[in-house]
Amino acid sequence: MKMQSVLLNLLIGAFLICGIGIVNGQDSDFIRFGKSDMYNDMMGYNYFMGDDAANFPTTINGFGSGFFDVFAGRMAYDFLEIGGKHVYLSIGTGLVIGKYRLADNYVMQYEDNVVQFVPDPNEMNSFENSFFSYDKAKIVYGAWTIPAHLNFQMGNVRLAAGGMVDLYLSGKYKRKYHNEGGEKMKDVIRNKEFKNYNINKTKYGVSAKVIHTKWGVGLGVTYMMTPFFSGENDPQLNEVRISLLIKEKKK
Repeated sequence: MKMQSVLLNLLIGAFLICGIGIVNGQDSDFIRFGKSDMYNDMMGYNYFMGDDAANFPTTINGFGSGFFDVFAGRMAYDFLEIGGKHVYLSIGTGLVIGKYRLADNYVMQYEDNVVQFVPDPNEMNSFENSFFSYDKAKIVYGAWTIPAHLNFQMGNVRLAAGGMVDLYLSGKYKRKYHNEGGEKMKDVIRNKEFKNYNINKTKYGVSAKVIHTKWGVGLGVTYMMTPFFSGENDPQLNEVRISLLIKEKKK
């Protein structure tokens, strides 16, 4: 809770500074709108940490868990910068599409207000979790994100550290396998049900980036301090993402 308060205060303070600067006719170099570089964060890997993480390994099979997935990642644009050229605060907004392809075949259940992952009860079903296979089990969700970072520009290297608030939009759990007759099967828990599976709707995280601004590439790490599930008896999982950042060309 302490870190959550720090992140919220950081966001509130940034907007207050912005408002004061505008009212006082602050130099436009101090408050900059829409001048940030956009970095593509769709090349990365998602996995879990936490007490139960060992039971929920993720895999890159089939571009799983956000690995080189053009439909996954943390895509946010810093629309506001406050400060000098070498040290400044950035505020952004964007979209998160999180994908976690589990290495094991699990049936997701919700019983007695507890989220459970159990092995497929039908041993005759076939599940081959390989790169080109049809079979897979994965969690997918979308969220609106509001990141805030303190940036340090040192020559061609930019270091950034801060955090974000993620607001849940939708999600699902999908499992694909072959039945005993070889027929392709698909079980999906869609958002109407999935959102009630003790999903934390508001999550707080921290992140760090190192970017070579001349080369236009960097590395980012994000850790969500708020667990994915909210129940005490649910799997205790915290999300982690390691990503390659590539600068987008401005039009």
